[in-house]
Amino acid sequence: MTPRFREFLESIADERIRKLQNEITELGDENTVLRVDAINYRSRIRELEARFNKAQKSLNFFLCLVNESNGIAGWHLNGDIAPWGDWQDEIDAAFAAAGEPPR
Repeated sequence: MTPRFREFLESIADERIRKLQNEITELGDENTVLRVDAINYRSRIRELEARFNKAQKSLNFFLCLVNESNGIAGWHLNGDIAPWGDWQDEIDAAFAAAGEPPR
């Protein structure tokens, strides 16, 4: 093998090595981004789960209130009790959201 041909092959090999090193670096950067995204998504999921649990507790409290009372006293500002039936569609939706049959 002539020195010139050897030099040519080495330059091709060096160029290929540089390309591979760049690809490895880019893959490492992509993996880092993916790991950061995964951490952010997990954090967001935990936050949404906490908010959901809080909303579920509030909804359950409201449904217990509906089940244990006749309505809202003073709603119409006339001293009468406003019956829950005035909000039947909303109450049915709340029971459906909680996965319970309407009362």
